[in-house]
Amino acid sequence: MPNNSYQYINLGTKPSKKCNNVKVYQASGQLGCMSKYKCRPCGYIYDEEVGDVPNVPPKTPFEKIPDTWECPVCGAGKESFAQIE
Repeated sequence: MPNNSYQYINLGTKPSKKCNNVKVYQASGQLGCMSKYKCRPCGYIYDEEVGDVPNVPPKTPFEKIPDTWECPVCGAGKESFAQIE
């Protein structure tokens, strides 16, 4: 999978945004990012690429998770998570 430099040099396009996390190609062919979020109380990492099976399917953006979702380890609410790089 091409990195940002490859995309700029070989395809003549700049990526739409900088991504320090996992790089994926969306169905549109655009370069996208899958982010990770850390539960501040316990340290659990929600990885958008993996999801929280069976509660949240893989490739679900954190913003699309219902507000009622809780950390599977400590039960903290979604508001207790912070995006990590």
